[in-house]
Amino acid sequence: MRIPLLAGLMLGLLATPVQPLLAQRADQVLKIAELGGAMHAAAKVCQDYSDEELRNLKQAQKSQATAAGVSSAQFEAVFQAGYDQARARLAAATPAKREESCQQLRAVVGMMKAR
Repeated sequence: MRIPLLAGLMLGLLATPVQPLLAQRADQVLKIAELGGAMHAAAKVCQDYSDEELRNLKQAQKSQATAAGVSSAQFEAVFQAGYDQARARLAAATPAKREESCQQLRAVVGMMKAR
């Protein structure tokens, strides 16, 4: 059974202790949203997930973010920024570097699965 790349990473990140102050928590949630956007871009480039799987993972992350007090608009803006930055980096990379990045992402998922 394959652990969804974004879900595995998000579970690991969400399991880390969160600062008690709401502003700090929102900041952490937004950083996770940005990382989620970057991971979404990488998963698309690596072709490891269908568009439907990626939509579902994004929606799950968005639901968690809004439950933590982040507005839908904030989530979308930060997620998109992470996506756009990662997509540009991956587009500029050589095919060998892109494949190396894909292998690294798969290794992270493997580590999360082993937990």
